[in-house]
Amino acid sequence: MSKILMRTPKSVVLAVAAAVVTATAGLFAITIDHSTGWTPHLPDPVAAVQVSPWTASGQDPAVVRPFLDGTNPASVHGTVTGTGPATVTGAPARTSDAGAGLSVKPASFTGRTPLAAPVQGNDKGSGDFTGLPGASSGTWGVTGQTGGFTWSYPFTARKAPAGPTPSLALAYDSSMVDGLTSSTNNQASVVGDGWSLAGAGSIRQKFAACMDQGVSGSYDLCGAMGGQQFSISFGGRSGQVIKDAATGTYKLQNDDNTRIEYLTAAGSNGTFDGGYWKLTDTAGTQYFFGRNHLPGWAPGNASTNSADTVPVGAATPSQPCAAGSFAASLCQQAYAWNLDYVVDIQGNSQAFYYTQDSNTYSSQAGTGALKSYIRSSRLARVDYGMRAGTELNNPSPLRIEFAYTPRCTGVDCTKGNDVPTTFACAPTGPCTVYSPTFYGDQRLLTVTTRTATSPTAYQNVDVWNLHHSMPDPGDGTKPALWLGSVDHQGANTATGTGGIVSDPGVVFSGQTLQNRVWVVDGLAPLDRYRISSIKTVTGASIAVTYQGAECTQSNLPAAPETNTKRCFPQWWAPTTPIAQPARMDYFHIYPVASVSTNAGPGATGSLDMLTRYEYQGTPAWKYAGPAYVTGTGGSQLTWSVLAGWGKLKTITGNAAAGQNPSTITTYLRGLDGTPSNGSGGKVSASVTASDGTTITDSPWLAGAAVETQKFLGEAGTQLSTTISTPWSSAPTATGSAGTGAAQARHTGGDGQDHPGQQHRNRHPHHHIDQHFRCAGPDHGRLQFGRGGRNAGQLHRHGIRRQHRHEPPGTAGNKYHLRRALHRERGTGREHHHRRSHPLRRLHRSHPRHPGLPGTDPGQPGPHRHGHRGQRHDRHDLEDRTHLGL
Repeated sequence: MSKILMRTPKSVVLAVAAAVVTATAGLFAITIDHSTGWTPHLPDPVAAVQVSPWTASGQDPAVVRPFLDGTNPASVHGTVTGTGPATVTGAPARTSDAGAGLSVKPASFTGRTPLAAPVQGNDKGSGDFTGLPGASSGTWGVTGQTGGFTWSYPFTARKAPAGPTPSLALAYDSSMVDGLTSSTNNQASVVGDGWSLAGAGSIRQKFAACMDQGVSGSYDLCGAMGGQQFSISFGGRSGQVIKDAATGTYKLQNDDNTRIEYLTAAGSNGTFDGGYWKLTDTAGTQYFFGRNHLPGWAPGNASTNSADTVPVGAATPSQPCAAGSFAASLCQQAYAWNLDYVVDIQGNSQAFYYTQDSNTYSSQAGTGALKSYIRSSRLARVDYGMRAGTELNNPSPLRIEFAYTPRCTGVDCTKGNDVPTTFACAPTGPCTVYSPTFYGDQRLLTVTTRTATSPTAYQNVDVWNLHHSMPDPGDGTKPALWLGSVDHQGANTATGTGGIVSDPGVVFSGQTLQNRVWVVDGLAPLDRYRISSIKTVTGASIAVTYQGAECTQSNLPAAPETNTKRCFPQWWAPTTPIAQPARMDYFHIYPVASVSTNAGPGATGSLDMLTRYEYQGTPAWKYAGPAYVTGTGGSQLTWSVLAGWGKLKTITGNAAAGQNPSTITTYLRGLDGTPSNGSGGKVSASVTASDGTTITDSPWLAGAAVETQKFLGEAGTQLSTTISTPWSSAPTATGSAGTGAAQARHTGGDGQDHPGQQHRNRHPHHHIDQHFRCAGPDHGRLQFGRGGRNAGQLHRHGIRRQHRHEPPGTAGNKYHLRRALHRERGTGREHHHRRSHPLRRLHRSHPRHPGLPGTDPGQPGPHRHGHRGQRHDRHDLEDRTHLGL
């Protein structure tokens, strides 16, 4: 028996299998009696349909939710502090007009045998577990002008005796939460919603639904339409990996001369060809992704489990594993190759090991064989301080271990959880799940650094404990894993167990914001929690305010391609309560409006710091591909990539209105040459600086800051102007026409001094930093200017011209000029972007999906955030704040 709860604002006719229901208005319930032996997701000759006016007394209270009733979801508000229970407030569901004139007429549907329903992966539009994790967020946004709030919690690790030391951290990015739609896989990571475990990296492959490529009777995955497509998120590198159509060589889209090779070793990692990746940077350091077997591996040795695989079919003869039949073409391909082996030029090495969770589904809509695949994987440990070729014969002198536990172990899950256990199938026996689904059932519990004390024993050094909850979002959907707090312990080195020194925890509070532009249609507004405040170890607090939603059902963009509002379109195909045709909905973004910091107890005489952000003009949206593609179903692309705002004004200080210093930064957004419509049109875009310099707004320069203007007040005397003109090379690789002919290029600057010009900062993408110190030894840091998304690409944009403008009457104001110079360069924190190890800093460079930093070759437990050349002491550990601008 199934029930459908429905409100009709006016007369409506509803067909339900064996009956047609006609209603005039009101709220009513439809009860469907299924035939004997019916299984969900299968077609069913309905036995009976019963329609009755809805009454509160006969309704499960859990179903009475605002999105079903019609209550404005903006009135529903959830808050959570740490791991405490969520508080949900809002208007109660209305029941006064329940009931209306209803009639039921018999109906006959003959001659139609529907295809078995797809996996019900998107409950009320709250996300789709059939989506590859991270794949749909691979092109989200660019850099600072998109306004996401980012924050990182680094793990300090002992310095390797030689060679690279892992640089690992918990990284938060609010734009990851903005990027969750009804078509994306919305399960929270093992760290929590909006968080990622940064420090490794991956190369991912894009796939598409077979049914959207003309394969009937299949809910399997097929190769990407137009040809194989790869993306990278690793060590400040983020974007596409371009395969040159002429030579077959691979290049990073933002080409930094890293050599990329796709190698094969049959039977090595579970893929059909044993393929894995090798990257060699300009320093000679080699990085392997998905290798799985370290040098000298033999049966019985540990594997790194670094290649995540899934069966993929061939919809066309040009796709991998194409065969005489579709069933024969289904082969194991990697959707993610994870970083698992690093060797520097001196032969020092480190290895990353993963734990994989497998699952099974029934291929070809239940008519084919059971197929196994990797539904999730997680970093288990990192060994470092080793010598290449000896890793399997000798224990590593140092390691970092990650311990996990089931999500509801030690967590109150009475409001539900985000683990879809109904999608689990055994390797043998019946299975009614017809698509691969991707989800995890674990949460990160502890992170432990360890030191070898003998060839067979390790001793703990530092331990970090993570505490979670499952807060009710208040919109009728299931909770997502929330990171409530993190605390640190110095291990008892005498015993190697337990904590001898414990720090207070860092506590995260959150508030719900509505992702979906809501309409009364039985689908959820998709409320998700975002960080609203952080309490640090010393009691200091950081409060985050986001801009409100702009779009409503009556205030939507006129067309996706001309959208200038703070919401974006996305195609998706509803599967509950029944499979429906693909539809396009709009989803909100929430740029940060302000960040305030309070020093907390014991900070007598300290002042709060308030930083406000004004996004000038309107946001721009780019098409989610280099060329327009006519798609079908939920695979259709649209203008859903946030290019951000052209100008950002940052106001820092808590003085009277108008008296706070401010900065206006002008950005390139990468709009020129991108699709402008579905008829082959292209955008023509450029940016003109205040001195008349015109710069083409090329896609490969997206995120570059071309001008920075500093003012004494919010609208007062201008102190200085810095103009930076990046350059780019001819294409170093061009993809095939089927993939949109994406190009790889070198980008940089001539670095020449120009006579008569003053150079205070030779890098165009400098940071404007304001440091504040809280009571106690720890201090936080707010980062303004560049940060966050694709930050790793920006250091390659150079300078042709920089000049400084001093308005009349300010030339002698050396106090302000020195102060501005100090903010740009810092005392002991010069922002010189020297050519050092490419993994020398921590970047959150993946837009919807934050970037993954690599390793630091020489610093134990560094705290790097968005740029190179900065070192912070251990006391920085717990209190690090960034606005990803």
